Amino acid sequence: VLIPLHKANSRKIHKFHETLLACCIQFILKDLSIGLDILSGLLKYWPFQSAAKSDMFLKEIVIIVNTMMTDIDTMMPDDDDEQLDDEERRQKREKNVFKYTPRGQLIATQIIDKLIACMTSDNHCLAE
Repeated sequence: VLIPLHKANSRKIHKFHETLLACCIQFILKDLSIGLDILSGLLKYWPFQSAAKSDMFLKEIVIIVNTMMTDIDTMMPDDDDEQLDDEERRQKREKNVFKYTPRGQLIATQIIDKLIACMTSDNHCLAE
């Protein structure tokens, strides 16, 4: 529902982008795996012509990844964790979708490639 809204042109998306980002964050806080869907959607609809919109997408990706990683760090252990061995307990506690899922690893690689492309961009605002 939220991903197609990112296709709006830069003049229109600028008006509702903060609200759209807040909605995306709320979905991610409910389920971290939704963050992968949102990130892959952002990569799919990445703007090539508008540096301002690319900058907006870049900032959104940083906020989403930070939210996903912060949510991992703040998860509370359950009472039934005592029955698990150390490795299972650690994996359950971290729930790092970038590290433990093949799809997460693929999206993380794509994000890194996009960050590198932005850093080497001719546009000075995007390269910063």
